Amino acid sequence: MTTLREKYHEVGNKLNTALMGVGIAKRYIETLEPTAGNEEIIKESIHSCALAEKALLELDESISRLKSLSYRFADPDAAVTLQAARSGRENAAISILIVDDEPEICELVKQLYEKRGFAVSLALGGVAAIAQIKATRPDIVLLDLHLNDRVDGVDVLRYIRKEHPGMRCVVITREDDAARIKDVTDLGPDDILIKPVMASQLDAKVNSLVAGLGK
Repeated sequence: MTTLREKYHEVGNKLNTALMGVGIAKRYIETLEPTAGNEEIIKESIHSCALAEKALLELDESISRLKSLSYRFADPDAAVTLQAARSGRENAAISILIVDDEPEICELVKQLYEKRGFAVSLALGGVAAIAQIKATRPDIVLLDLHLNDRVDGVDVLRYIRKEHPGMRCVVITREDDAARIKDVTDLGPDDILIKPVMASQLDAKVNSLVAGLGK
């Protein structure tokens, strides 16, 4: 039998996946070349994506509030759980660095994990990623392999494994990158996720890494 917590978690994962999908669609539409025939359609599509994104975020906030209320009545231990979450959320002690050269994707993933209480930072390229790792030593790095930078994802992973071998790192890449995937595998990432990555898939991996940190 599905519990209330499991049902809310399932709905939350679907919302997060939809948010990521809308963000990707918006970015793709913005790259289209406007012409006399399609300029208005492009503008309307971008506007529609923005409205959808706002609506999904508002729905997620509403569900979160409803979840908090329902737990109090459905679960006798929920008040304790909720109080612990408010006063010192366990996730607050865990830092995540998101490395991707697409700002929209970075911001979407950042929102997802900040809502869960993690300390989240961003790097829009390999050079920035290595600087962030040196400065903050994040617990978990979510690393896109393709970076429009003189330092790519393989270089970043190589640095992590050399200088911070215990740091958790998940590599995200395309399915058609077999040669580079082999290079990455040899460097020993904690996992390799193939695009397109569902929010629930990423969540499951992050949750397993968090469990192994012992914080």
